[in-house]
Amino acid sequence: MPVASGFMLLNEVLAVLRDLHKRAPRRPNKRLGLIIFRLSCCCGLRRKEIAGLLFSDLMLSGPRPCITIRADNTKGRPADRRSRQIPLWWDRGTLEDLKAWAEWRTQRGAQPSDRVVCRVNKDRFGEPLTEELLSKRWRTAIKVLGPERVKQLSMHSGRRSFATLCLEAGRSLVEVRDAMGHASIATTSLYLYAIIRDVPDVYVTSQQ
Repeated sequence: MPVASGFMLLNEVLAVLRDLHKRAPRRPNKRLGLIIFRLSCCCGLRRKEIAGLLFSDLMLSGPRPCITIRADNTKGRPADRRSRQIPLWWDRGTLEDLKAWAEWRTQRGAQPSDRVVCRVNKDRFGEPLTEELLSKRWRTAIKVLGPERVKQLSMHSGRRSFATLCLEAGRSLVEVRDAMGHASIATTSLYLYAIIRDVPDVYVTSQQ
């Protein structure tokens, strides 16, 4: 099966999640890596959006849990920025991991106005993470995929993978456009060409 260098395949996403879940209970940095990976690859957030996400932006209960991306926390010229919501009811695993993270942070004094991702080492606990540190945490989170894939997959690859995998799973272009915050559905439709499926070899005949 061919590998798209700028996108993660579903089996790769699952491999990263299995590895992080195995390590997260024992190590705060792995807990943090799991949340960064979830927000990027399973929610489609940009690096800037992850860095600026507040606990007050999370709605983790009710029939339609979601993440709100504030207009001031997204890209583009200030006059053109729009808020958007990422549905968490699409992915129960991501919702449960975010709930566990919120509970863990609340037990350690987190308030609604605090950043969702922060430093977790004891001497600097709660301090915001820079975008550069987020990228470093991303690379550490996906190390299970091997050094070649770590080189190929930037943090923005997580956002691309979210779009591709949602479309592959059957979400509509409109749904994915709105979750990604694209101004045009034409931008979203580009991700249709990145979908990789296992199909029979077209040159194999029944006589062979």
